[in-house]
Amino acid sequence: KGRTGDLGALSDTQALAGITTGLALAADSPDGIGGVASAIAAADRGDTDALSDLADQAQSLRLTDGQIVGDCNDVTGPVSQNEIGGLISTWSKDNPLTGTDAALSLMRCNGWSAGEAVTPPSSFPVAPLILDNPGDPINGGTGADALGALFTRASTSPVTVSWNGLGYSALARSSCVADTVADYVASAPLGGPSERGCPS
Repeated sequence: KGRTGDLGALSDTQALAGITTGLALAADSPDGIGGVASAIAAADRGDTDALSDLADQAQSLRLTDGQIVGDCNDVTGPVSQNEIGGLISTWSKDNPLTGTDAALSLMRCNGWSAGEAVTPPSSFPVAPLILDNPGDPINGGTGADALGALFTRASTSPVTVSWNGLGYSALARSSCVADTVADYVASAPLGGPSERGCPS
């Protein structure tokens, strides 16, 4: 609800991580998604037990040492402590429930030295395969759009397979996507259209 204390001991970001992870792992059915909805409804009534369980699950899957090392090893320009205050102010206005915690979470990688920026490839040996899932609650649905400039610079045209189901990941949840990936990794080049859709 956005008022301090509504979530008990849970921070807004813990609640959000619990919800998104719950949706990502829920069975692709009304009952699966309904379990997450029930946890949210119970928290709205003041009973945060189910939402706390989802948050604990999210932490065990997404905030392990290995996950943090993997994320932070890719950092090329960590956010400094001096920038966090401004980000908290800006992000909290746009996202009152999660802005502060999201900005503070950027500090997780401050203990790592920044690596050098990676030079993007100028070509690919084969056309890349992109799996696009707007309903992915972990990665979001806009990542594929950001790759356009990379492919233009490399003078390549990827094959994009879209799946509009809810959950993580399209490869694990769609046999159509899995079949396309199997064809892609086979020795023969992937034929057919460059834009494809799989039923959700």
